[in-house]
Amino acid sequence: MRLLLCSLIAFAAAGSCALAQDAKLMRPKSFADFVRQTAPDLIRHLDAAALERTNSQALINEGELLKAPRYPFARPMSQLPEGDSRTLEYVNQLSIFLEQHQKLGQITDQFRLAVGSSSRPLNAAPDFLGRGDYFSSKVNRWNGNIFWAPASKETDINLRYADEVRAVFGPIPPFDVTTLGRFVRSDGSVIETRATYVEVDGNRAELKPNSSKSGSPLEYEHRDKNGVFVNWTATIDKCDKPSLAGGVTPCGTASRLSRIEKGNVEWIALARKTHGPEILRPEKYWSENDNSYALLGYIGFNQVSGELAFFDGSYEGIKFDWSTPTVAPGGGGYNDTAGRTLASKTYDATFRVDCAACHDNKEPRIITPYIKQARVGYRDKDEAAAFSLGDLLPERTRNSKTPYRVVGTDYTAAHRGTLDGDLTIVDPARNCTSCHGLTNNGTGRFASDAVGRLGSIAGDSGLENSFRTDWALRTGAGKIHPWMYAEPQGNDVSDPQPAPISDADWDKLRAVIENADGDSRSLKTYTDAPTPESTMDEATRIGDPSGPQNFAVGIEDNPDGSSELSPKRIRLDWTYINSFGGVPERDDVRFNVAIHEVGIPSDGAEPASGDFPSIEQTKALGFSDLGGGVFTDGTIFVLRDMSFQGHMRWINPAPTLTPRQYRLYFPASLNKRYLIRVAAKRFGFDQGGERVSAADHLLKVDIK
Repeated sequence: MRLLLCSLIAFAAAGSCALAQDAKLMRPKSFADFVRQTAPDLIRHLDAAALERTNSQALINEGELLKAPRYPFARPMSQLPEGDSRTLEYVNQLSIFLEQHQKLGQITDQFRLAVGSSSRPLNAAPDFLGRGDYFSSKVNRWNGNIFWAPASKETDINLRYADEVRAVFGPIPPFDVTTLGRFVRSDGSVIETRATYVEVDGNRAELKPNSSKSGSPLEYEHRDKNGVFVNWTATIDKCDKPSLAGGVTPCGTASRLSRIEKGNVEWIALARKTHGPEILRPEKYWSENDNSYALLGYIGFNQVSGELAFFDGSYEGIKFDWSTPTVAPGGGGYNDTAGRTLASKTYDATFRVDCAACHDNKEPRIITPYIKQARVGYRDKDEAAAFSLGDLLPERTRNSKTPYRVVGTDYTAAHRGTLDGDLTIVDPARNCTSCHGLTNNGTGRFASDAVGRLGSIAGDSGLENSFRTDWALRTGAGKIHPWMYAEPQGNDVSDPQPAPISDADWDKLRAVIENADGDSRSLKTYTDAPTPESTMDEATRIGDPSGPQNFAVGIEDNPDGSSELSPKRIRLDWTYINSFGGVPERDDVRFNVAIHEVGIPSDGAEPASGDFPSIEQTKALGFSDLGGGVFTDGTIFVLRDMSFQGHMRWINPAPTLTPRQYRLYFPASLNKRYLIRVAAKRFGFDQGGERVSAADHLLKVDIK
C-alpha cells in the first residue's frame, strides 16, 4: 500500500447555489418550461422576458426574474404612515414578494436537481454507479451529520433571517434597555443604556405631575442646564432638535437607547416612543416612568468587516415594554423552540422599513443633534454635560472605501434596489466629504439639515422644519442650527461661528446628491461578501486571507469488516479558522469535497491538474442527490456543506480563537487512485449566493 500526497494548487472559482434534497424529475427542456410545469402560479409574478432568457442553470438570475415592490413614498421613513392605503398595499406586496422569492429559490434548486437526475454520462462506470448508495451510507455513518448549510433549518422568513445573522455575528443578545447605566455582563460584553428626552429653548423638558396645580396634572417641566426650574407647559409643539427619522414624532421624548459591545461586534437598540408626526400631549406614555414604547429597532454591526443587520419590531399589534429584556431574533439558537416561537412573532418578517436607505453612512449610527451625543449640537461643555448622552455612540468615522454589507437573503432581496443604487458621493466644493460619508440617499438628506437646507432636495417636504424652535436657529438665541460647518469648524457650533456654506456650494452638493450617477467619483456604498482565501478587490473592499491548513491523509481498514464492498477507507484531515471579522462563533463557511476514483496508471505517472475534479464540478450544480450531503454526476462524488469535527446539524458552534479540526472519512478500494479537491465557500446570505474560494486544494491518494 502506498500513499502519495499532491502539492496544493490554487484555481479560480465563482459562486454557487444550494441544492434541494428532493424533486426527482424528468430532465426539463428549459427553466421556463420547468416553472410552467411545476409552479404555474409563480409565472404571473415573474418577468416574462427574463424568464424566456433563462434556459440553463447557469443563467438563472433570481433578482432579474422577480422584482421587489417599489417603495411608495418619496423618502425613507422609520415608521410608515399607519392606516395609509400606500402602506397597506406596500406591505401586502412585500409579503407576496417574499413568499414568491422563497418559492423561486426552491424551484431553482429543484430544477438543478432535476437536471442532475438525468445528466449522468452514458460512459459512467457501472461499478461506480452501483456503489453510489453504498458510498453515501458509509460517509454519513462514519462522519455523522456534519454536512449541512448554516441557516437552513427553517422556512420561516423571520427565523431564517435570524439564523443567517447569527452565523455571521455570533450569538445575538436579547434586545435590552431595561437598566440605565453601563455594565459588564457575564459573557464579557459591555452594555450601556441611556434615556433620551426633549430639549426646548435650550432647556430640558420632562413629563411630571405638576404639584402646583390642583390634582397635580401631568405637564412638561422645563429646567435649564444648571437644573433651575424655568416653566411648565401642557404640550410641546416644537423642540430644538427634532428627529429626522421620518414617520415618527419629531419631538418625541423618553425613549431609550442601548449599545452592547463585544469584541468587534456591537448591537444598537432603540426603544422609540412615538405616535407619529404630532405634538406632545400630557399623556403618561411620554413619561420616563412608563415602560411602553412603539418601535423596536435593533442593529448589528461588525466594525472590522463592515457587516450589518437590521431588525424591526413586529407590526402585528404587539405591545412593547422595556421592563424586561425582549427575546433575541431567532431566540437562543437553532434548538430554542420556545424562544424561536416568540421571536418569530416579535420581529417584522416583511422588512417594510428600508433601514439601509438611511443607515448608509458606512456605520450603523446616524448622529444628529436628536441623538444627543456630546459632540454634536451643543454650544458649550456645560450644556453637553447636562443634556447629552455623552459618547454612548463612539465616533468612528469610516471612509467611502470601507466595506459595508447588509446580511440577510430575504432582506437584501426586498431592498435590492436600495443596496444596488446607493452611492457614496464627493462634495464638489470639498466642504463636507473630506470627513463624512455622504450618499444620494438618507445621509444626503441628513446633510441637508446639517447645513440648514432641509427641504431643498427633490421629493423632501422638510416637515421637521415646522417642529424646530426659533431658539435653535442661527438667528435665535441658541444658534445651534445649522449644526455642521465647513472644515475646520465641523460640528463645533460654539462661538465664534463661521458663515454657513454658501448657496452656490450647496447647489453643487445638492446636484450630486440628486444625480450621483452623473459623477464619476461616486462609489457604490454597499459591498459584496469576500470568499475565503481572498484579497481585497473593488467589489468587497476587504479580503479574507484565512484558508485550510495542515492537510493530512491516512488509509485505514474498513471498520465494518474486510468483506465490505470497499475494504479500505481514507481519512482526510485539515484545520481552518474562520477569522473574518474576528467573531469566535462565526459559522458562515463550509467546505465542498470532490472525489474522483480512477485506476492507478501502470507507470504510476503523476496526474495533471486537469485530471482532478474541476472547480465547477466541486460546486455540484446539476448533480444527483444521494442523500446526506453526497452528490454525484456519475463520475465523481461531491460532499457538500461539510462542517468541522463535532459540529453536527443544528448545533450552535462554541467560540474559538484557534483553528478547528476538520476530518472526513470515505470508503476506498484497492488498486484505485483518488483525486480530491477541497474547496472552502462562504455563505453570503444575500443575492450573491455562495462564494467559493479561488484557492482550492488538490490531493492524490494511491491505494495498492
